[in-house]
Amino acid sequence: MAARPDVALIASPTHLHVSHALACARAGVRGLFIEKPLGVSEEGVADLASEVAAREISAMVGCNLRFDAVYALVEQALD
Repeated sequence: MAARPDVALIASPTHLHVSHALACARAGVRGLFIEKPLGVSEEGVADLASEVAAREISAMVGCNLRFDAVYALVEQALD
């Protein structure tokens, strides 16, 4: 955080996602991209949501394309 990044990609072990995102939000990042799932429980989620809203941070949780129709067709073709 010493480098004062504008954005953060949270790709740590799942049980650390919320605490890492919250630390980044409190440190002043303007954007958060969090690998899914957001966490292993609801603990800290309300705090993170409040911090993101209060600081007007652009935040999103990424979702892979595992169930996308194109990937299903490729899988079928390979089978």
